Amino acid sequence: MIPINLKITGFLSYQQPVELDFNSFDLACISGSNGAGKSSLLDAITWVLFGQARKRDESVINSNPNVKAAEVIFIFSYEDQIYRIQRTLPRGKSNMLEFQIRQHSEPDGEDVWRSLSEHTLKETQVRILQVLRLDYDTFINAAFFLQGKADLFAQQVPGKRKDILGNILGLELWENYRERANERRKGVEREVSIKEAQVQEIELELSEENVRKSRLEELENQLKELTALRKIQETELERIKQLAASLKQQHILVDTLEAGLARVTTNRTDLDNRLTERNREHDRLLNLMEHAKEVEQAYLDWQILQNDLEKWEAVAEQFREHDSERKSLLGQLGNEQARLEQELKNLIEDQTRIEEQKRTIPDLEKDLALVRTELVVINTRLADRNRMNEEIKLTREKQTELRSENARLKVEMDDLKDRIDHLVATEGATCPLCGQPLSQEDRAKLIDQLSGQGTTLGDRFRANKNDLDEMTEKVNTQEGELSVFISVEKDHLAQMTRLTQITGRKESIVESLDEWNKKGANRLEEVSRSLDTNIYLPEIRADLNNLDKKLTSLGYDAVTHDSVKQAVLTGRESENNFHGLNSARAEIKPLENEIGSLQKQIGNLDGDIKKQSKELKLATSAFEEAEKMAPDTDGAERTLFDIQDRENRINQDVGAARQKVSVLSDLRIRKKRLETEREELAARIGKLKTLERAFGKGGVPALLIEQALPEIESRANDLLDRLSDGTMSVRFVTQSAYKDKKRDDLKETLDILISDGVGVRDYEMFSGGEAFRVNFAIRLALSELLSHRKGARLQTLVIDEGFGSQDAQGRQHLIEAINAVRKDFAKVLVITHLDELKDAFQTRIEVTKTETGSVLSVI
Repeated sequence: MIPINLKITGFLSYQQPVELDFNSFDLACISGSNGAGKSSLLDAITWVLFGQARKRDESVINSNPNVKAAEVIFIFSYEDQIYRIQRTLPRGKSNMLEFQIRQHSEPDGEDVWRSLSEHTLKETQVRILQVLRLDYDTFINAAFFLQGKADLFAQQVPGKRKDILGNILGLELWENYRERANERRKGVEREVSIKEAQVQEIELELSEENVRKSRLEELENQLKELTALRKIQETELERIKQLAASLKQQHILVDTLEAGLARVTTNRTDLDNRLTERNREHDRLLNLMEHAKEVEQAYLDWQILQNDLEKWEAVAEQFREHDSERKSLLGQLGNEQARLEQELKNLIEDQTRIEEQKRTIPDLEKDLALVRTELVVINTRLADRNRMNEEIKLTREKQTELRSENARLKVEMDDLKDRIDHLVATEGATCPLCGQPLSQEDRAKLIDQLSGQGTTLGDRFRANKNDLDEMTEKVNTQEGELSVFISVEKDHLAQMTRLTQITGRKESIVESLDEWNKKGANRLEEVSRSLDTNIYLPEIRADLNNLDKKLTSLGYDAVTHDSVKQAVLTGRESENNFHGLNSARAEIKPLENEIGSLQKQIGNLDGDIKKQSKELKLATSAFEEAEKMAPDTDGAERTLFDIQDRENRINQDVGAARQKVSVLSDLRIRKKRLETEREELAARIGKLKTLERAFGKGGVPALLIEQALPEIESRANDLLDRLSDGTMSVRFVTQSAYKDKKRDDLKETLDILISDGVGVRDYEMFSGGEAFRVNFAIRLALSELLSHRKGARLQTLVIDEGFGSQDAQGRQHLIEAINAVRKDFAKVLVITHLDELKDAFQTRIEVTKTETGSVLSVI
């Protein structure tokens, strides 16, 4: 991984945004005083990559309350690809993470990025680890000499060292292989368990062979017995059904005879009804013919009345034409009268309303005078309020000036006090302020002079403060007095609104009064005169008189006309009686013939009814005797169904029993096949267990570590030789004996043994500068090993505060070692606060702590 650009905002000591471009150097020293924020640069890199630094919670956010979030943007190159990671932690909110890869650059130099982020922050972090092929622990143990953590790898327990080395070498892949082999073995073992259970089930079924065959024989015998019994019952049921069919025919005969007798009886009743109706009609015709003369005379009188009615109808037609026109004229007169009466009513109401409004004018004028007087008082109070507000405004402006002057005086007095304190505390002959020679007498005079200036400034400061207090009291008093003016503005608005309303009402009344005097009064007199004298619509009144004369000349009498019309209506029945008499004379003979025919048909039906009643009685008696002797068909059918059901169940049981017997041969074949498969799976389990052991820590990974350790050991000793002038070397031991002397095997470990010219000791026996040289040599060896292997490649080396434990010669050896390995790394960063080491590096990143946080510059 090669860093390209780092942007930090609100992270740890970096309050304001800072940016570090790595393209301008390969080897650089990060310098600055303790606490300036040097190590925070490395924390920013590990935090943006892994979400972890010296701190992981919201404490990574700059403590300034104006900083709302910590944010780091890191661009780096890895495996010929350029990536960008942006991690943001808002205060009081969840972490946000964006992972991108550069697709291409536009002609204007702008990069185009494609997102690699997943749905959740956790999934995105996993994606980053997959790309880097490193986690946080491996990263800082291989490439970072973090402050206070330079010996992390060496200080780990031996077993943990081997795990870290395995991760550095990418051996976690073998653990994946072991887990996959383990999962496959467990899967095959589950298959073996299933096969064994299946074989046991088959053996259990095979042990039931004799029982199944005996059961089959027993069921077959029961089936034969039920089949014979079913055939006997079917024969008996067929006989019973034939008897039931004969009985059914007898029942049908009885039903047929009953239906025939009912039809004949119904016909006899219908003929009786018709005969009665015809006799009634015959009597009516005879009665009508007995009054023939009266009917004929009444019909002649009715015809005379009909002729009189026709004459009156002709005269009435002319009368109705004139009367319709007369009604139309009367309607016009009525409408005009109604309109004039409504207009008169409206005019009288207007006159009353105008008189009432006229009486209110004096009261309105009094109200106007009162409102104007009140407005004069309110305007005076408004002027007083505005004057007081202006006074308060001027006082506040003066207060602002005095506070500003006192703030300046305070700074000047503090500065004078610091200078006086410095002069009092200084005993040398040089001025601590300007660096010029200064005698004891001159120093005393200078202190007196500065004290006098301080007294003058203090007097001015206190005078201003007294003025401020007086002004504050005055403003508070004036603001209290202003409270009485709170409602003045509201009162002024209310009185102005009332003035407008009263003025408008008075003007409206005067205008309405003028309008009435001009038009309304004259119109009221005109309408009243028209209604009193009936002089409206004179033309229509003349037409109405002419129509009344025409109606009188016709001589039409509506009463006589109505009486003739009523007599015609009353006598219309005589016309019906006359036509009925003629019809009776024609209908009486055929009616008498029909009555004779009906009487003859009734006699014939009485004979049929007697005969059919006798036949029905005989058939009913025979059916009742046969029904008493009829067999139970339903019972016979139920018995047969029960036998058939038992036969079907036994038949199904026979089929199932035969199936259970016939399946035994198939089970023997299947058992043999399962046993063969079980043996094959057992052999496969053995192979998978062998793979698990091979992929485990004591297998291939241990061999690979054994192969890598000589290379690491050789490179570390090469560096350690230069760092110690040939007095120190390191050796790795991967196996050791158990404390239990009875055990012949060895335990897996990773001990570090160091030779320093005096003897060989464990790493834990060294401290200070010697331990750091060993750590530096081992860590550089690990980093170089990574840089020459596929997978995770760390092309950046970072050393944080590793020189403080070294003497001058040791520091020189370390600088030489760094220069010797720089060709193996794309970027090398060395962090120190020692001024004597800054010049050893061509490029320096200077970190400075300011009031607004840490800042940096590349020199």
